[in-house]
Amino acid sequence: TTGQRISETGITEIGAVKLKGSQVVDRFDRLVNPGRPIPSYVAQLTGISDAMVADAPSIDEVLPDFEAFARGGVLVAHNAAFDAALLDHHARRIFGRPLGLPCVCTLKLARRRMPELERASLDSLRDHFGIDAGNGSRHRALADAEITAEVKNAPAADAITKAYQEVGALIHARATANRDFHGMGTTCTTL
Repeated sequence: TTGQRISETGITEIGAVKLKGSQVVDRFDRLVNPGRPIPSYVAQLTGISDAMVADAPSIDEVLPDFEAFARGGVLVAHNAAFDAALLDHHARRIFGRPLGLPCVCTLKLARRRMPELERASLDSLRDHFGIDAGNGSRHRALADAEITAEVKNAPAADAITKAYQEVGALIHARATANRDFHGMGTTCTTL
C-alpha cells in the first residue's frame, strides 16, 4: 500500500495463496497501479517502485479478479483488519458493496494465544515456528501470504490451528443461517 490511512491509501500489490487443508492449490499475485506516487519508505520496504507499477492495471481491474479468486474463502492475514478494511473500501467503490470475506488475523491470534512470544510480527512467528524464509521478498504480498500459510500449517502452531477450526465452525454456522457475507462487510475474528 502507499500509506496507512484507508481513504488515502492506494494498493500496490495483491498476493494470496489458496489452501485446501494444508496444501497450496492456487496463487494470486498482481502488481497494482495505485494511481499515486509510492512513498520512498514504502518503496524501500517492499522493493516496489513507481516504475514497476506504471503499466500495471488499476485496482478497478484487479479487484474483480481477486474477488473471484477469494470467493467462498477466508481472508487470513497478518494485521488483517487493515487489509480487510482497505479491500472493503475499494470494493464499496467498485461493486457498491464490501467484499464480505470472513477473516482471521494472525497478529491478533499470536498476541492472544501465544503470550510467551516477545513480539508477534510475521518475522517473529516465522522464526518461532522455524519456517524457511524462502526466496521471496518479505513485505511483498505473495511472499507474506506464503509465510502466513506456513504459520497456519506449522506443526507447533496448535493455538493458531485451533482458532482456524473455530473460525471454520463460525463460518459454517453463518452459511447455514443463510447470511449474506457481502452485505456485512469483511468481519475479522480473533478467538
